Amino acid sequence: MTAPVAEVVELRTWLSGHWVHDGVSFALRPGEIAALIGGSGTGKTVLLNQLVGLLTPSGGQVKLFGQDIAKLNAGALQALRRRFGLLFQDGALFSAMRVADNVATPLREHMPWLSAPLREEVVSLKLALAGLPPEAAAKMPSELSGGMRKRAALARALALEPELLLLDEPTSGLDPISAREFDRTLRVLVDSLGLTVLLTTHDLDSLWGLVDRVIVLFEGKVIADGPIREVAQIQHEWVRSYFDTRATE
Repeated sequence: MTAPVAEVVELRTWLSGHWVHDGVSFALRPGEIAALIGGSGTGKTVLLNQLVGLLTPSGGQVKLFGQDIAKLNAGALQALRRRFGLLFQDGALFSAMRVADNVATPLREHMPWLSAPLREEVVSLKLALAGLPPEAAAKMPSELSGGMRKRAALARALALEPELLLLDEPTSGLDPISAREFDRTLRVLVDSLGLTVLLTTHDLDSLWGLVDRVIVLFEGKVIADGPIREVAQIQHEWVRSYFDTRATE
């Protein structure tokens, strides 16, 4: 059996006087797109940050590529970070940098030996993979539409050829056409590059049209985990309310 790309084992997180996570467990299989859903305050973004070592859980284990990240020293964690890409909810592009320089930032940090011409070639390739035209490279983030900024952030997340992508609300703030175009780009990338993806989302169209699997957080626990058509039929009040408008499609 293929080893999981990421594992969360009995994760517990104490924040603001209560348990946000209280025994959360799941594993990500290679090549799948999984969505993490739940109401506000269920700790979806917190969990993404814990997966990449930006936050430390109160208990339990987080493993990436078989390694317990809590046991890694700074050098080992830095090396591990070359194997995943992270897209923050707002894109988090550096506003004072051109798009090309934003995408090049991980390359400069993790692969400083690359020559400038080769780095420029890599940047151009990643922008193309993310669906951006060549002229976008010279623009500032403020000159891009919301959809193009998301794609620029995706290109940066892809810069180091990661095996795992973690995306926080990747289609939030986009119009429906841009959101579906983003979903199609992501599906092509996963199918062609063999990426594994974990995303948080409230976008029902993304859930029904893109993801392979849905993980539902409620009151600190995973209450459902499986294909969307199965999860949408679960007789739980929150799940029924969440999927009510789409469950019959």
